[in-house]
Amino acid sequence: AMESKRLGMCSKSLFVVPNHLTGQIGREFMQLYPSANIMVADKKDFEPRNRKRFIGKIATGEYDAVVIGHT
Repeated sequence: AMESKRLGMCSKSLFVVPNHLTGQIGREFMQLYPSANIMVADKKDFEPRNRKRFIGKIATGEYDAVVIGHT
């Protein structure tokens, strides 16, 4: 993902992982790329009242990567 961004092949990567692994993947990503700007979703981000705001942050934010859970 970071190599694709470095080469200009993408602007941000989306990782869809099992729900119970979102935090772990986010931590491991930061260990590998400490200067990366990533967003890691949690359960509250997908509650109906927060969903539109969260998706807007993904779309407009300057993130290198986004990690969300798959249910």
